[in-house]
Amino acid sequence: MTAKQLEQETGCKIMVRGKGSMRDKNKEDMNRGKPNWEHLNEELHVLIQCEDTPNRIEVKMRRAIEEVNKLLVPAPEGEDELKKKQLMELAI
Repeated sequence: MTAKQLEQETGCKIMVRGKGSMRDKNKEDMNRGKPNWEHLNEELHVLIQCEDTPNRIEVKMRRAIEEVNKLLVPAPEGEDELKKKQLMELAI
């Protein structure tokens, strides 16, 4: 499941932030210390944001946190369905 898919499924904005969150290490080094890039000085983390009524926010956030936590536990070798799917898409 991609971050965008996770956002659509949960109704929350989900962002990977902190040191190591950018694919381009040089760009990360260039932006570190600049305004709006303060998170690059923090440990790697996931930021989840949601806008809705208080009750709906609670339900959406709980679901988003559960799904992110599932992704933080690596699947046993050979059992990672997301990785298999991504490799199949790359092969096409």
